[in-house]
Amino acid sequence: KQAPAVPKPAAVVAKAEPAAKPVPAAPKAAPVAARAEPAARPVPVAKAAPPAAPAVPVQSFKQVNTQQRSENLYREAILLVRQGQVVVAHERLRQALDAYPANQGARHMLAGLLMDSGRYQEAESLLQAGFKLGPANPDLPMLLARAQVAGGKNTEALATLEQGLSNAGDAADYHAFYAALLQKQGRHDQAVNHYITALRSDPMQPN
Repeated sequence: KQAPAVPKPAAVVAKAEPAAKPVPAAPKAAPVAARAEPAARPVPVAKAAPPAAPAVPVQSFKQVNTQQRSENLYREAILLVRQGQVVVAHERLRQALDAYPANQGARHMLAGLLMDSGRYQEAESLLQAGFKLGPANPDLPMLLARAQVAGGKNTEALATLEQGLSNAGDAADYHAFYAALLQKQGRHDQAVNHYITALRSDPMQPN
């Protein structure tokens, strides 16, 4: 028998190239950190300014100026009287009162000068205006009463002193003057009481 044909060996497969080694994957680059912004410079804290001085009200400032001007005119008038320039002194005193009506020194001095020259009605009007501004000053009603007495107005003078009596305290001159007017009115009991008050305050007062 014929031997069976031996099959030919399969073609030798070409020797395969060794499989390429896998190229290692490049390592992933680390994420680039965002560029840090430079740190902001600290904002310098402004130093607290010292508290501002309270603003002086314009009206108050103006009043101080007018009051000082009035006082300067009053002092000038005193010097003028000492120099015998009474007429000019009158003018300065009126200017002083125009600038600052509450200048009692200027008002008293001008009233005294007016009475010295026999101008009692002018002195009374001047003092009446001042009495409305500051009746608490005991010298003012006394001067006004003297001007009224000099003008023959004893009743008005007594009323003026009665109005200022609450602010006179124990002033000896005030009570003695008031007592004298009470005596002229025949109110002797009241006059005695005020003479006693005056003597208690000033035992050496001759009147």
